[in-house]
Amino acid sequence: MTRKEMIADLMGPMQVKNLGGKRYVFVVVDDFSKFTWMNFIKEKSHTFNGLKDLCRHLEREKEGVIVRIRSDHGKEFENAKFSDFCSSEGISHEFSSTLYELWKGRKPIVKYFHVFGSKCYILANREQRRKMDPKSDEGRFLGYSTNSRAYRVFNSRTK
Repeated sequence: MTRKEMIADLMGPMQVKNLGGKRYVFVVVDDFSKFTWMNFIKEKSHTFNGLKDLCRHLEREKEGVIVRIRSDHGKEFENAKFSDFCSSEGISHEFSSTLYELWKGRKPIVKYFHVFGSKCYILANREQRRKMDPKSDEGRFLGYSTNSRAYRVFNSRTK
């Protein structure tokens, strides 16, 4: 009986559905042989059934046992149903790290991220502002500057 270490990922939703109306691709790769299984599914929630079917297939036809699964932190993998299944089957479930985490040794700080198009306020220039003028202009967040630590904002007043 062969012991298998697998890497699992879910791709999608794809822009175009396949003939069966499925928009996601569940991919599992054998870490040793690089043999790849692909399963087309309609919803993210069907990922669990795809993995369960693959485990049964490997046990029955290939006489293999999955001992380790590595995946990202997607909700389709990081849930109670998936965790319970891995525990009951004796499968060790590992989560992969991002490249940033591998390089820096910590998770990235994302507290300064903003939603594109969200309302924001631009502090008015002090020299051009009189006593009773508003202290800020309303704007829309467009993104981040590529050459400095600044935001790009559309000023609704000055356009």
